[in-house]
Amino acid sequence: MVQVETLLRVVLVLMLVLIVALAGYFLLKFFQERNRPPRTYYEYQLAIWKNSLERYPKSPDVHTNLGYIYLKMGEDGKGVGYLNSALKINKKFAPALYNLGLFHKKKGNNEEAAKFLTKAGEFGNPGNKYLAYFTLGEVYGDMGKVDKAIDALKQADEDNSTMWNTAYALGKLYEKKGDRELALENYEKAALYNPDEAKLEKAIKRLNEEGSQ
Repeated sequence: MVQVETLLRVVLVLMLVLIVALAGYFLLKFFQERNRPPRTYYEYQLAIWKNSLERYPKSPDVHTNLGYIYLKMGEDGKGVGYLNSALKINKKFAPALYNLGLFHKKKGNNEEAAKFLTKAGEFGNPGNKYLAYFTLGEVYGDMGKVDKAIDALKQADEDNSTMWNTAYALGKLYEKKGDRELALENYEKAALYNPDEAKLEKAIKRLNEEGSQ
């Protein structure tokens, strides 16, 4: 009986030593991970914006940047969470709306994407609306809503008329509608800003040949 009790004590002591050793190991790993330098560009940016969050917890810009970085790192839950928290601070904050629209577009949630991108264009500052409207045009195009896509791209062009890909996208949509004149007009406009783009040259040549027939 005494031997059994002694053996149990030895086993308990060994288990206690093992538990303490494991706790020490995991504690050491925790501090090593917390204090190790960033290994990637996004980890570096994450550290910067987390420090900013401690100083400016009510800044929608800080929350938006954290959301963007987490999305780039593939952590969608955290990314969307920070973007939503930015909108809780300011429901009209265009960068957060745009990034949520872009996220839903990539996921194929076109209705949600259109909702956020429309608001991003509505609340964005002049000169910074065009990306929201351009992306909205892409979303409507994917949905087969050609007229809405054209309207969105026109708004993008009004906000920044130097984006060649906006004019090119408009040209493709007008060509899809069978409006050769407006399609050619937009292709030629796009070519003014990107004269070396082969697909523009081909599109212009094709429509000119069709017009001469």
